[in-house]
Amino acid sequence: MTTMETAKYALPIIYNDKKQQLILKGNIISEKLCKKWSIPVEFIIDSGANVSVLPIDFVKKARLLQQLRNKGKYVLSGSVPKSKTKIYGQISVKLQCKGNVNLEPCFIVMEEGTPFLLGMDILRECILDLSTPVPNLMVLMPSLWALEPTRHTTTTCEIAGHTIQCLIDTGCTHCFITLKAATKLRLQYEIPKEDELCRTIHGK
Repeated sequence: MTTMETAKYALPIIYNDKKQQLILKGNIISEKLCKKWSIPVEFIIDSGANVSVLPIDFVKKARLLQQLRNKGKYVLSGSVPKSKTKIYGQISVKLQCKGNVNLEPCFIVMEEGTPFLLGMDILRECILDLSTPVPNLMVLMPSLWALEPTRHTTTTCEIAGHTIQCLIDTGCTHCFITLKAATKLRLQYEIPKEDELCRTIHGK
């Protein structure tokens, strides 16, 4: 029996050709005083993120602030120069997907405008199957996840006759290589103006 045959759920994934993103549609379930309502959301499947993310403005809109743990404003320094992101805490909420499949990830809550992300904390227990006309996220484990440090997924590539380890990042629309690695491989490259580089990275 193959690993895919033992999968607990198969969730359909949408490929957004314009934005070059893999999207999982679902509903965040919010409950308060015996009342329950659902809010539709679209998550980017991001194997380059080691955590799953909800923006703080959505948490407020969904009336989920009381469920926020480790409250406080922390700052995450990104890999992009001068990029800093506020972290407001953690939250576990129910994510209802197609076929009445309920998952309960532990999300990191970040500043307003942050994209909805499903990161490696969830994907480590899944198989992303892109071999079919409709991509599927094959869920292997129970629906409750804890926030744990998670390794990234890498693959071996050959560039300019050299074998290197590359990060598989489904949330990224470009291929990147560090200046140090490019210099070591003696690759020819052009350095764009700073504003052009920022527009490319931030998608503006």
